[in-house]
Amino acid sequence: MSVIDIPRHDLIASPQGPPPLGWLEVQSSSDPNSLLWDTITRVESGVFMDCGYVATHEELQREYEDYLDSSTMIGLLNDGDVAGGGRYIAYGPAGFKTINDIIKGRIEADKNGLDMLANVDYPHAAEIGTTILEKQYRSRAGGALVGLVYGAFYQRAVNTDVTALLATLDYGYAKGFLRRFKEFATQLGPPVEYMGSLSVPVHMDVTKMDMEMFVPSKSQEELREERKRARLLRVAERHVAEIYERREDAETQRLEDLEQGIL
Repeated sequence: MSVIDIPRHDLIASPQGPPPLGWLEVQSSSDPNSLLWDTITRVESGVFMDCGYVATHEELQREYEDYLDSSTMIGLLNDGDVAGGGRYIAYGPAGFKTINDIIKGRIEADKNGLDMLANVDYPHAAEIGTTILEKQYRSRAGGALVGLVYGAFYQRAVNTDVTALLATLDYGYAKGFLRRFKEFATQLGPPVEYMGSLSVPVHMDVTKMDMEMFVPSKSQEELREERKRARLLRVAERHVAEIYERREDAETQRLEDLEQGIL
C-alpha cells in the first residue's frame, strides 16, 4: 500500500556513483508474513548489525517482538528495491519502546522531558521505532531520502489522528534534525549510549508539522535557481548601497571643500 505520493521530478539529486535514483515510492506492510515486511526488517537489522549492536537479524527482531502487533514497516523503494524506510509503532497494549526504555533506565529523560511526556495523549500518539537506509544509499542524497521516510511517518500519523510522535534518534542525526525542525521537535533528555550509538529521546508535535517540511513541492533545480536569484539580489543590493554611500561621501567632501573655500 502506498502511503505517500512523491512528486515525479528531480526531488533528489542522484548520489555520486551507483546506485542511481530512479522511480521512488513508499510502501508499507503490517503483515509480518509478507515479503515486503521481511525485506524491510532485514534492511533494518543490517543497519544495527553494521553498528555492532546485534549479530543477527533474529536478535534485532526479538528487541521489537513486544510491539509486533502494533508495528507497520514502511519502505522507501527505488525502482522496486528497498533503499530505506523504518518502523512505525502505533499505540497498543505494549505501549512505546521509548517510554518503556526510559522506565528501564536504558534512555534518560530530564525533568522537562518527563513533564512533556506526562502530558502526551497516548491513545493519539505513535512512535518512530527506527529510521533506516541501506548502506549504499548513505551518501549526499541520504538526507533527502530520510526526508521522504519522515514524510511517510507524518502522513500515516495524520491519517490515523495521531497528534504526537515519539522517537529515540542517533544524537549525530538528532542535532541537525532538532535545529531544522525546532518548531515541532523537542529533545527530552541527554544523549546516552543506546542500541549501538549515542542517542536521545525526542517528542514531535504532529499538529505543527507539514508535508512540505519533508517532501518539497519544488524540484532541486527550482530551489537552486531561487537560491541563486536571492544571492544575486543580495549582491545587487550591497552594490547599490555602496554607490549611494560613495555619493554621500563625495557630496560631504564637496560641501566641506566649499566651506573651506568660503572661509
